[in-house]
Amino acid sequence: MKLNAIDLERQVALIYLSYIGCKMETDLPDKTETQFSDGDDCGVNYDYLKEARNIGEKIIERGFSVVVNNKKENSWICYTGFGDDYYSVNPVGWDLYKGNCGMAVFFMYLGKTLKKESYIQYAKDTLNSVDRMININNVKDIEAMGFGVFTGIYSYVYTLYKFIQYGLYNEAEIKEVWERIYKIFEFTNENIGKQDRIDVLSGISGIMGVLTTIYKTLDIKYQEVVKEVLSKIVDKLKKEVIYISSEEISWTDNGDIGYAHGNAGIMCHLAGCYEILSDPDILEMIYKSLNYERNTRFNKNDNMWMIREKAHYYSWCNGIAGLLLSKIMLYQSNAKDEKLIGEIKLLIEQLKKYGFGNDFSICHGDIGSISILRYAAEFMNDTQLMKQCTYTLNKFIQNYLVEQAQSLYTLEDWGIMAGKAGIGLGLLDEFNHNNFIAELLSFK
Repeated sequence: MKLNAIDLERQVALIYLSYIGCKMETDLPDKTETQFSDGDDCGVNYDYLKEARNIGEKIIERGFSVVVNNKKENSWICYTGFGDDYYSVNPVGWDLYKGNCGMAVFFMYLGKTLKKESYIQYAKDTLNSVDRMININNVKDIEAMGFGVFTGIYSYVYTLYKFIQYGLYNEAEIKEVWERIYKIFEFTNENIGKQDRIDVLSGISGIMGVLTTIYKTLDIKYQEVVKEVLSKIVDKLKKEVIYISSEEISWTDNGDIGYAHGNAGIMCHLAGCYEILSDPDILEMIYKSLNYERNTRFNKNDNMWMIREKAHYYSWCNGIAGLLLSKIMLYQSNAKDEKLIGEIKLLIEQLKKYGFGNDFSICHGDIGSISILRYAAEFMNDTQLMKQCTYTLNKFIQNYLVEQAQSLYTLEDWGIMAGKAGIGLGLLDEFNHNNFIAELLSFK
């Protein structure tokens, strides 16, 4: 069997990944060079849907497919770093962050936008391996996978929910899918007390966010199950509180106020939980956590937040993009207070200044910054900021997709949060005048 052009591209990608894994320098561009556009457009009208489709086709091209139990399954290669110059190249796995659940969400959105059944079927096929792997009768397997939303079995729950929301299933399929989700709810109720991680990315606060979103769509029987799970999560968060003073708390001993791993993500999803449980302790925890952020983790001399060490100031995961998203969610909840709107305005200005030019991704790059600023523009009813987001996306396309086209697909990085599928989601959001990415990051 002869090698084709795709095989050769993949060989080059593996060579580059080995360099990166060993912290060797490469000749690949390491920045997007994008800057936020305060005024003028770049003067080029881009076809966002065509660009998104091109990314989708390249992802399909670089993937591989097999048939298992008469069902087609899709996967891709990815790089995983473990520190100390140790890395591994493996299939992407099945999670939302970089794996099959996230890829399925991208192709679902692409297929619904284009009204093309082939992409919708590709999305379903991409989820087949996850259907097969998540066997809740095997407790050890589930425990190995974890329970989180971006990196655990709730990746699957949230993806199934989005498939239902976007009308990918017929009536019989919907019934079967809900049964799968219900079994995971029951399994969670039995095992949530064993979970040690409390963050949004891979812990119980992310689960809390998904459950509060899905709650209103459930039968009364399963609303009660979800309330039990939420109560257990809240009890766990009460126990995990670290008192800085009588009026200040944190959930992290490293002062992390960010969204993915720190206080901001926990607070905003607690606010959603309060609407279901009406536990006054929830609001008290939120206010005391805000006190800690405002009194201890905000430098009043330079008007900047003090995020965790060795993190990108602008990022969704650890920085101000995630803070902005969290504060918008808090303002829209029963935890709203008078200081939030001023903080939201300051975060918008800072994200415009610091949020561009480095990485391309949703997690810690240009697409994440554009998406959260667009969400903020809608929240603030700021039409000028909305236009500026479009102008900035056009500059990103010019600087990254066009001028760096030769190296664009050199690496095997396809997932939605830190890979090329995330760019596709950003382009689809612009085409649809939608906030799909911001809603995904907040589990709506």
